[in-house]
Amino acid sequence: MDFLKRYILDIQRRLPKVLTRDWLINELKTNNLFFIWGFTGCDLTNIAFDPELYNDKDIRLIAISTTTKLPDNHPFKYINEESIYHVDKDIQKLHKQGIDGTNINIAIIDNCFKAVPKEIKNSLYSYKKMFDAKESSFHGSVVSCQLGGENLGIAPKSKLYFYATPEKNQRDFNIAALKDIINLNEQGADIRIVSISAAAQTHSPEYPKLKEKLAAQGCYIIDSVVFANSNFTSINKDPISNEYYFSPWQDGDTHSKRMGVLAGGKMLPLIETENEYLYCGWAAFSWAIPCLAGIFALALQVNPNLTYDEFVTLAWETKIVNEQGLSLINPLGIIEKLEYVPSNHY
Repeated sequence: MDFLKRYILDIQRRLPKVLTRDWLINELKTNNLFFIWGFTGCDLTNIAFDPELYNDKDIRLIAISTTTKLPDNHPFKYINEESIYHVDKDIQKLHKQGIDGTNINIAIIDNCFKAVPKEIKNSLYSYKKMFDAKESSFHGSVVSCQLGGENLGIAPKSKLYFYATPEKNQRDFNIAALKDIINLNEQGADIRIVSISAAAQTHSPEYPKLKEKLAAQGCYIIDSVVFANSNFTSINKDPISNEYYFSPWQDGDTHSKRMGVLAGGKMLPLIETENEYLYCGWAAFSWAIPCLAGIFALALQVNPNLTYDEFVTLAWETKIVNEQGLSLINPLGIIEKLEYVPSNHY
């Protein structure tokens, strides 16, 4: 975490005595690191806050960690909201009904991480590193907790098989992971979903046949291409107002025509820690892919014979269009339309 320590020192040095909206917006627009890490680990106890910040919507984009030191009176109201430490309330309702991913095995192919967040201590069944170099990423732990986290995960009772790949040149490593999943299924692992936030594997000539073999095993890949071709996108939810909004990088016209999968506006694991969290008010496109995989896992628990294409059709049939005119995935509606069917997917 040396890079994060250097980043925190740099932000601390440049902090103004009075934090204003103009300073924050400038940082968000010009400092890519601030856009990601915000005030992670910073000490803001001696900083004054401009009064306009207390009612400013853009404040919800600022990342703050559980290691951030805040004064009693601060504008980051969301940091005290219990809801940001839990999955969305509609998903919680399904969990209370016992629809929580039980008996659904899921493979995740993503960037490696060193510390295992407490969120996935129980759901992480295996961790296989596909390369030798030393590397650690925020992304791998984020997608794992979005999918199988105890409090933050959509399918917390699922069994996760994690395949760690490098951040660059992933294609062959992802393909090797898919081959291993096929072999495990032949041995009875019964992995039903593969969540891959990247698209590198789709450029391999081997990919179509591997995807076909997995489908024959009752296992479906959800990667960035499948996700986009199904007309899904990521979306965020304000933990105070419950308003849905897109991340700054998303083009409104393009993404507003897609169905939003909630992925941002809550705590996520802080890199290389087991017990600390980072609030993310915006979501990357790739973070919504494991969320969709989690919802599919809940549907498979109810109907193990459901295919991914049938799931997508059901999602569009049950979508919610809110007062902003945005289409949102409706996990409760999907489950309500399904009837329990005994498994015969092999």
